[in-house]
Amino acid sequence: MIYTQLDECEMIDDLMLDDNGGWSYPQAESLAAYYIQLSKQMEGSMRWDAVSINSDWRAYDSEEEAINDFDSVEEFESNTAIITCSDATILLQEF
Repeated sequence: MIYTQLDECEMIDDLMLDDNGGWSYPQAESLAAYYIQLSKQMEGSMRWDAVSINSDWRAYDSEEEAINDFDSVEEFESNTAIITCSDATILLQEF
């Protein structure tokens, strides 16, 4: 097996080049930073998969818009990972 170590710019480029994701630059930057931090916390290697990321995360213009997809604020807060991007959009991962 051959592994390639990606830097943050390569992760951002990978997300931006995937038409199915439709990420803005600030969103791609935030996702890359999230996964870099996650890999440091895990103290191990991770497999980068932009396709999986595209299916795991959704973008919203605001937190209020995101909350509308849930039955309650409590459900929203307890069942999601939330990233606030530099352009004030919200990225949500449900679990």
